[in-house]
Amino acid sequence: MFSMLISILLFFSCLLSGFLVSYPYLSEKFHQLGDIQGIVENSKLYVGIYSVVIGLYSLIRGDFYADLIPSLLSICSGLILATVIFNYINLSKDNNTSDDRKNKIQTALEHYSTPIGLATLLFAIIHLIDIIAGGKNPII
Repeated sequence: MFSMLISILLFFSCLLSGFLVSYPYLSEKFHQLGDIQGIVENSKLYVGIYSVVIGLYSLIRGDFYADLIPSLLSICSGLILATVIFNYINLSKDNNTSDDRKNKIQTALEHYSTPIGLATLLFAIIHLIDIIAGGKNPII
């Protein structure tokens, strides 16, 4: 029963984080999504932390058979979303060096955000099908 709860939380983690990570791409394709930009920006940090925690817990509990790829994608998406925290920390004693490092990290992560976000959404749907089917499919 507890394993099913974690799998459902992992599904919601992948769904939310995948949507938020791929939001810039999705809002270009679907202009109606532009109305919720404020909600998306305000929830990135919380969903990012939630996704990392649920993904790590799912990996640590050792159920690699059904949750491996969704767990890894949840962690990746959560880390991309949690880069908002860079606004509050310094990566160096020198402010200019710290800002340069922050920009390099954010640029590198933004480059991969759309494919990771869309893959996370895809595997969220596949993981939901796996949950409904009883969790008997390997690695999804």
